[in-house]
Amino acid sequence: MIAHEWLDWFELTDEEASCSSSENGQFTRNLKQTFKDLVEIDSSHAYGEGFRDAKWAFEKWGPRKVINHIQKYGTLPQ
Repeated sequence: MIAHEWLDWFELTDEEASCSSSENGQFTRNLKQTFKDLVEIDSSHAYGEGFRDAKWAFEKWGPRKVINHIQKYGTLPQ
């Protein structure tokens, strides 16, 4: 979840990759998008379903509450 959020942030702040028409800039954009897409559509329980559950919790309660809940109870908040 944190890596996915970081990629969202990095896409917005990485001027070199976002403005560059170079092969390296295009490769970087494609790599970030591919990673995000694979995590979002993965069908496995841990990486696909687990990611979607964590993303939902982060969007509903925010990272601080989710992390505190995980530390206290070992699960995502419902």
